Amino acid sequence: MQVTVILFGPYAQHLPPGSKGGRATVEVDGGTTVAGLLDSLGVPEDGRRYVTLDGRKAESASELSEGAELRVIVPLAGG
Repeated sequence: MQVTVILFGPYAQHLPPGSKGGRATVEVDGGTTVAGLLDSLGVPEDGRRYVTLDGRKAESASELSEGAELRVIVPLAGG
């Protein structure tokens, strides 16, 4: 099944070659979890503080479905 992955900031480097604008459509097996997909892409665990699945905060064990959109958002610091 196909899932859209959007990685912001420095995590965009973990997308497959040919990806543009921090976005890629990837093929995954049924039963793949958020953590499983991010592991396969090489996204470091410390970069997974804010992950959404179809616009809602995602748990690592959440299973992906056909056409899902997974985003890894980099928190900004400031003051």
